Amino acid sequence: MKDLLVIPVALALSLALGACSGDAGPQSSDASEPIRITSETAADMSMSDMAEQLIVDSEMLTQLLSGVNDAATAEAIEPEAEAIVENYQTILTRFEQMGEPSFSEMASLASRLPDLSEAQQALAVEVRRIYQNHPQATEVLRDTLEDIGRAPTP
Repeated sequence: MKDLLVIPVALALSLALGACSGDAGPQSSDASEPIRITSETAADMSMSDMAEQLIVDSEMLTQLLSGVNDAATAEAIEPEAEAIVENYQTILTRFEQMGEPSFSEMASLASRLPDLSEAQQALAVEVRRIYQNHPQATEVLRDTLEDIGRAPTP
C-alpha cells in the first residue's frame, strides 16, 4: 500500500505522499523562509505533517524556479532551492522508515492528494521549462533538481 504514496514527476522526480496537516508539524511565520527539516524534527512528524511540508516546499520551490531565466538568476536562488530539496530528502528518508500507514492515515491521504498532485505538477512544469529553455541555468541547478525526491545515500 505504501507504494501508492509515491508520485513520479517529470525528470524522474518523485515525492513521498502523506496526509493532511497535524498540530505537531512545523509552522512557519514567514512564508518566504523555508523551514529546515532535520532528521530529529522529521522523526516527530506524522504523515500529515510530512504531506503538508511537501506541499509547502513544492510551492516555495516552484515560486523560486519561476524566476529562473539564466545562470545569474539560478545562482541567486540556488542556496534556498538546495535547502528545500534537503527537506524533501529528509522527509523521504523518514517516510521510508515508517511502517504501513493506518486506515485513518490512508483516509486522510485521500483528502490531500489533489493539493499535493497539483503542487508537484506545477513544480514539474517549472523544472521542465528550465531544462528545455535555459541551459545555463540547468547547469547551475542540475544537481539540486535531480535530488528532488531522492533519499540521500548513507
